[in-house]
Amino acid sequence: MKEKTINSISRAMMLTAGFLALLFTPSCETPPGTGAGVAAVGGLAGTIVSIAMPNSNLGCEIAAGSIALGATMEVINQISEQQRAYLQANSPRTLVIIQRNDNVVKQQHIAAQSNSQESPASKKRVTPLSVDDVMALTAAGVKPEVINNAIAQSKASYSSDEIAKVQQATPPVSPSVIVFMQKSSA
Repeated sequence: MKEKTINSISRAMMLTAGFLALLFTPSCETPPGTGAGVAAVGGLAGTIVSIAMPNSNLGCEIAAGSIALGATMEVINQISEQQRAYLQANSPRTLVIIQRNDNVVKQQHIAAQSNSQESPASKKRVTPLSVDDVMALTAAGVKPEVINNAIAQSKASYSSDEIAKVQQATPPVSPSVIVFMQKSSA
């Protein structure tokens, strides 16, 4: 019994540490209601479930799922105000797609949580990022990992001709983005 209690406490401490690390990560712009907020709430919920149900992995699963969702959710909040202004002036379509995809993903998550399989939100689809969108994000100075998140979120797939176009882009698209595009198309 003593070993189970220690196990429960250590699991709760690990989940709480993950929650606090996400909550206080200074490198992200994370106003309330953003992906980090989802991850934080999920981490806390996972901790509570883990304490209440020490013989179950449900708490860990809740925390892990929320942290994963929080990391990929709301790409727009990973783009600085200066980068948004650049996109608004030079590629407003790209900015609209990022915002729309964020909203669709958020609505799908809410629909999944409420188990409503036939809700209008569950039927909405993200808009795939085009090669021009990827090049616009690069020109705006958006970090490669954020561009990769946007590509993953949009479920985009690229032809070999499109990837060749990106490889010739000026300013150059990060090699990590090109590799990510290739992998998402395989």
